[in-house]
Amino acid sequence: MASALRHETPFDATLGEGPREIAARGVTISAAPVAAQIAITGDMAAAAAALGAVINQVPPAQPNQIAGKEPYLLWLAPDKRLIVSANADRFELGHRLTESLAGKFAAVSDVSDGVAVLDILGPRAREIVAMGCGLDLDPQLFTPSTSARTLLASQPVVLYPLATPEVKWEPGMSHIPQPPNRGYRLHIDRAILHYLWKWLAQSATALV
Repeated sequence: MASALRHETPFDATLGEGPREIAARGVTISAAPVAAQIAITGDMAAAAAALGAVINQVPPAQPNQIAGKEPYLLWLAPDKRLIVSANADRFELGHRLTESLAGKFAAVSDVSDGVAVLDILGPRAREIVAMGCGLDLDPQLFTPSTSARTLLASQPVVLYPLATPEVKWEPGMSHIPQPPNRGYRLHIDRAILHYLWKWLAQSATALV
């Protein structure tokens, strides 16, 4: 009897039976809870309505902005966006976008198997990212509503801060406080996952 097919994630293919979590003082690194990553390339003005219907928000025209919550959209380039979801079925999401963009100058690609996603969490997450990234990580500038295509350990990544759960308004508050960063999320090509995983493990041991 033939065995059932098993879906292999970038982490399965790259790390094998190795550890799936790096834990050090003040930081934890592991695979992010992401089920689907769908890339859209082409005429973003023509694709705006279809993308907005998926994320329930008007897609931002400004570079490096994040829009939506579940799913959410990353601005990667003037002609490229990435929709990320923790819960959506990747095939259904891709099919929905393909149908919505029919006749538009845009292409839809499921990159879920080709891009690994890591979460670097904890009070010292900023320290470990700063070891290999020249980006200004000042939380007043690099907020959870922004992303960046940058280098980490000389490797190309998409990087953005993650916010703590939203703080709700309560009587007596003059405003709702801006949620502080709780860490960072990285999207990286699966081809460099092994290298970056080793670099992150070594960098974590340097935290004292």
